Amino acid sequence: MSEQQSTAVNGADAPSNPDLSAIKAVAFDCYGTLIDFGDAHFVDVMGVVAMQNALQIEGKALFDRWLAASKEVWRQRGRDPDQPTAGPEPRFGTYTEIWAEMFDRAFAEMEAKGDAAGAHDLLVERLSQAPPYAEVREVIEALRPHYRLCVLSNADDAWLHASLGKAGLRFELVVSSESAKSYKPRTKIFHDTAALLGLPPEQVLYVGDSPAADVLGAKHAGMPVAWLNRYGATRPENVPQPDLEIVDLRGLLGPLLGAGR
Repeated sequence: MSEQQSTAVNGADAPSNPDLSAIKAVAFDCYGTLIDFGDAHFVDVMGVVAMQNALQIEGKALFDRWLAASKEVWRQRGRDPDQPTAGPEPRFGTYTEIWAEMFDRAFAEMEAKGDAAGAHDLLVERLSQAPPYAEVREVIEALRPHYRLCVLSNADDAWLHASLGKAGLRFELVVSSESAKSYKPRTKIFHDTAALLGLPPEQVLYVGDSPAADVLGAKHAGMPVAWLNRYGATRPENVPQPDLEIVDLRGLLGPLLGAGR
């Protein structure tokens, strides 16, 4: 990818020259941002789950059912999936609990018996083994002398730390949804991260690939945000404009290092 492409900003959707002079720390999402694991990988895992449980369904179809099941799981925990930042903090559960519930519901809808715990374990194993994107180490090491760096991810502690360790990525602070007892896009997890850094939210740039969890969540919490839009997605209408839009992490270097740092 050319340098021009790697630093491109979708001009209609984000300022081409955002003022990031107040930024003291950069917080990264993990999966889909640092670690190469996204929807296509979930679909692959779902295909294996379907085969292992003798389900007459393709991986993409099982993934869609699994995502649909998540809406009811979250409703039962007190979060409106259509307004995820609104209302009181939902009843917390780890991914071990939530993903198993989602698999149970997806299997039940198909009137099939399935091993929900085994499906969860396979997904976690694949997450833990996934590699970083090609540019990640280069960008982290370029930013490290100038900014405090941390990870903020919707994840359980065990496999988040396993992923970062396998990838050889070191950060001052790693905040999981499990440790914060909160999930993006809720304000609490962003504010907890800023507090652990000893900084106000407006001095922490959040970098993530999800319009809802990352862009909506960070902006709602008062954090500037860089939307990592690797595949040219269209920003949903209900998601606010990010401060920066990039197609890979190299797109951070000009805005963050161009001020003589």
